[in-house]
Amino acid sequence: GVGRIYAFNTLGCILGSLGCGFVLIGLLGTRGTLLVLSGVNILIGMVILWGASSRIKKQHLGLGLVVYFFCILGLGIFSPDPFKSSLAKLVRFLSSKYGQSAEVYYHREAVEATTTVLGVKDQPLTRNLWINGIGMTSLCLETKLMAHLPILLHGNPKDMLTICFGMGTTLRSAWLHQFLQCDVVELVPQAYECFSYFHQDAPLILADPRVRHFVDDGRNFLLVRGKKYDIITMDPSPPLWSAGTVNLYSQEFLQLARDHLKPDGIMCLWIPPSAFSEVLMIMRTFQSVFPNTLVFRGVQYPGLYLLGFNSEQAYRLENFVRISRDQEEIVLRDLNEWGNVFSGKDALLNLFMLNPAQLAAFVEGEKIITDDRPHTEFPLLRSLLDDTFRLTLDGNLLALLKKRMFKE
Repeated sequence: GVGRIYAFNTLGCILGSLGCGFVLIGLLGTRGTLLVLSGVNILIGMVILWGASSRIKKQHLGLGLVVYFFCILGLGIFSPDPFKSSLAKLVRFLSSKYGQSAEVYYHREAVEATTTVLGVKDQPLTRNLWINGIGMTSLCLETKLMAHLPILLHGNPKDMLTICFGMGTTLRSAWLHQFLQCDVVELVPQAYECFSYFHQDAPLILADPRVRHFVDDGRNFLLVRGKKYDIITMDPSPPLWSAGTVNLYSQEFLQLARDHLKPDGIMCLWIPPSAFSEVLMIMRTFQSVFPNTLVFRGVQYPGLYLLGFNSEQAYRLENFVRISRDQEEIVLRDLNEWGNVFSGKDALLNLFMLNPAQLAAFVEGEKIITDDRPHTEFPLLRSLLDDTFRLTLDGNLLALLKKRMFKE
């Protein structure tokens, strides 16, 4: 009898995990799932008492069933949704910040994550993408440059892979180059559903035969496919130490990405302004796989672009000078979509920070992130003991350090 009880319990745990995580939350949401499961538990208890207890009168159980029904009904009507309650606070904050009414345009709980789009009414540039309650990205030049910088540095790319779709801005900027085949991979399928909230031409882009979009983990995507690309660009989900993100910063993953680049290919990694010690380890890890790396800085949001060349022959900063007039117009029109920022290709060159030799000197002696030593996923001790953790390494600080280190 004990064995049968354990067997049913084990089977129930397995089916409960699958049913709750992959079915109920997607259909009913967290709040609805909690109500249903608590109701099922109470009903099971009442059924057991009805059949097994001679001391408790059945009419009392019937009364309890009625009370239970109205309690569940009341909770279902009046209890707040935990996700929407937290979003309401954010909406109020945005409304007070911009002085106008903010609203939630999209909100869905699914198997992979909870996806939300929100922003201020009639101000499209204020719209944000939130995954599991964490802001992923906003409409900004940095995500456009994630496409244009490697494309211009390469000179003649044919295939580009974007890992982490986000708002789709990087894909959209790459799509503007008519000669480019664009693949994009995203773990959360709802991100594709939200594309049109940020860009009106989203349906046209996703329907274009030059664009292929996949729902997958970026690392697994590369592991099971043999295709090689001219460009791979990536913007892992923030913050740097969030669970699983280190899998896209480790030396093994970067080597995997390099193996999927053509001989003259370029890998582009965006690092947002973050703790000095963490950014330094990521830069050192990237440099260990791509010795020929150029560092650029962001414009409005002063993060850092690491552009790694697959070979020494592929390293050519002068490609910026050689771009055609038509290509320059496409790039500048896109970059100035939300305001005149760039006057020409020389303005792009002004974002250049470090050459390969300078980067090697800057990160010399720093730790390398590996699958066995995922340093950035465990920052607690460094946050307490390492003074550099409290400093934010971004383009502004790097410019000051560059002048000091290299006497410029």
